[in-house]
Amino acid sequence: MRRDQRDPYATTLRATVTGVERDRDAVWVTLSDSLVYPTSGGQPHDRATMTHPGGRAEVVDAVLPAGAEATPDGAPSPVRHRIDGPPPREGDPVDLALDVERRRRHMERHSAQHLLSQALLRQDPAFTTEAVSLASADATIDVAGGPDDAQLRAALDLARSYARANLEVTPFEVDDADLAAYPLRRTPKVRGTVRLVRMGDVELAACGGTHVARTAEVLPLLARPAQRVKGGLVRLTFRAGRDATDLAQATLDDAHALARTFSAAPADLPDRVAGLRAEAKAAADAADAARRDWAAAAAHAGTDRLGVRRDASASSEADAKAHLEALRTAAAATAPAGLLRLAVASPERVHLLLTRGPDAPEVDLRPAFEAAMAQLGGRGGGPPHRVQGAAPAATLDTALDTALTTALDTVDAVLNGDRDDAPG
Repeated sequence: MRRDQRDPYATTLRATVTGVERDRDAVWVTLSDSLVYPTSGGQPHDRATMTHPGGRAEVVDAVLPAGAEATPDGAPSPVRHRIDGPPPREGDPVDLALDVERRRRHMERHSAQHLLSQALLRQDPAFTTEAVSLASADATIDVAGGPDDAQLRAALDLARSYARANLEVTPFEVDDADLAAYPLRRTPKVRGTVRLVRMGDVELAACGGTHVARTAEVLPLLARPAQRVKGGLVRLTFRAGRDATDLAQATLDDAHALARTFSAAPADLPDRVAGLRAEAKAAADAADAARRDWAAAAAHAGTDRLGVRRDASASSEADAKAHLEALRTAAAATAPAGLLRLAVASPERVHLLLTRGPDAPEVDLRPAFEAAMAQLGGRGGGPPHRVQGAAPAATLDTALDTALTTALDTVDAVLNGDRDDAPG
């Protein structure tokens, strides 16, 4: 069993360099012993510093050669350490110092995953763990069998009860010929000497990862709402130990800071937010009504012999689009047989709409609109009867009076009956 597996709480180690390899831009170092965990089984590698006579380097990756999962006690470490910094020479002594915070968080996530996977099976044997990711604070378990929210909540509560029981976590090795004597949660993927991890009398699984000494170290244990992912699996996202404490403290700080802005307690925030949502909806409804009234008046004021030609300004992109749609509705009612030439400016762009009223002659508006967009440096499109787009750095007067008006000469002639070649 490797040292990182035997003693996951060890943080420093003196060893000897047994090999230095260069692979393109990477330098890989092997040692007589190591406490660095190599990436495996969904658990990321450790990080560490490597101090040697030639300087100090950072261990930025660690891997195992194929078939090196089991290591006899006292054998040289098979772990390959990728370093960033001056490389040592073969035979050099090195001092390894582990990134303890990273290791502890990985231990807590991995041990919590075991408890959750076991608790899911206790809910239903179909709720097997198909994949895990422990690479970030938001660790995940992909579960088969389609557990619903109530079943996931029950499994979470059960896992918490295992953690609160402060069960002893014990790693040990057995020969694969003896595995039938052990009630394992899942079938091992390795052969020969197999490392098992026992958590009290509730969890027993083959695993090569690092784990806490007692299950209470994974507390608090929190979970986000589950989501369905590919393959019909349900993804449970959880936080454990330090990761969960960080999230809980940040959430509490944010809740108190937000509550102070309302001169309220955090417990009052749901009611305050509900009140704000009601006020916002009422304001939005009033704004929509005012926009419709304004659009009706603006459409009447902009009516000419061809239909409605109108411009306006808005304070944001969203308002510009809402203004344009309100103008279109009002203009179509005001001049059902006319051509609607509308523009609304936001601080960033001018939004343009060219469309026919419902009773207007059929004419393809796209060539005219494309000519306008080309002159304005904008983009847009649509079906023959309705084209819409936006142009940057243009004024309303430029959009309507110059580019759009010039481009519409042919359309104007068709709508006035001056030409009989209206495209259909």
